[in-house]
Amino acid sequence: MLATALAAAACTPPKTTTYAVPVETPTPSYGSSMRGGAERVMAVDTLYAWCEGPRLNIIVDARTNSGGWTAFRLNPIPGPDGRRTFEAVGEAPHGPVSDGVLGMRIAHEEAPPFGVERVRVLSQTNQLEAVIQGGPC
Repeated sequence: MLATALAAAACTPPKTTTYAVPVETPTPSYGSSMRGGAERVMAVDTLYAWCEGPRLNIIVDARTNSGGWTAFRLNPIPGPDGRRTFEAVGEAPHGPVSDGVLGMRIAHEEAPPFGVERVRVLSQTNQLEAVIQGGPC
């Protein structure tokens, strides 16, 4: 009888509750005068930000939803005080392209505005934020 009760308890799946958390991302992601014809990449996966002397260094690993993208860069946009905000953008392909995900690494270096302590990078589907290591610069 004890063995039957233990077996029945082991087969019962645990109760879980899932919550959807909306991600605030400015839209649209299409070319504009701020982007010079570039579009946001599909997603940003990792973000590293650190200071070397007076220079802010940023490395972003990102993905697009097809092949053929070029000219990847971080495009600065206005953000709240104490945070430097960028869009991960690239030139979208023209004509036939390969299906599949294209991964890339974007490197950026600049002399940041005084007092910047955090970096935020936006894509079409998500955003990442990091504290500047060794900062503010």
